[in-house]
Amino acid sequence: GQMQSLRGKLRASGGRLQVAKMRLIKKAVQGVKEAEALSDYCKNQIGVVFATNEMPLVAKALQQFAKENAALRLVAACLDTKVV
Repeated sequence: GQMQSLRGKLRASGGRLQVAKMRLIKKAVQGVKEAEALSDYCKNQIGVVFATNEMPLVAKALQQFAKENAALRLVAACLDTKVV
C-alpha cells in the first residue's frame, strides 16, 4: 500500500521511515539536546524519517509523496540541531 510505496521512495533517496509508539519516541528524544525540540511535535500517530547523507533528496521525496497522498502530513524536521 501507500506505506510500502513511501518506504521504497525514501530508501531510494537514502532515507528510512520508522514508525513507533509515541511514548517510545518521546523517551528516545528525551535528554538528546539535538532532538528534544521535536518532542512537542510527537502527537497522534507519527513516523520518523531518518536521512544520513542525502537529506535534500529525502526531503524532496517526502514533499512529493505528501502532494500525492493527502493522508501524509509533514509536521516538523530537524536538521543538525535546528527544528525547521
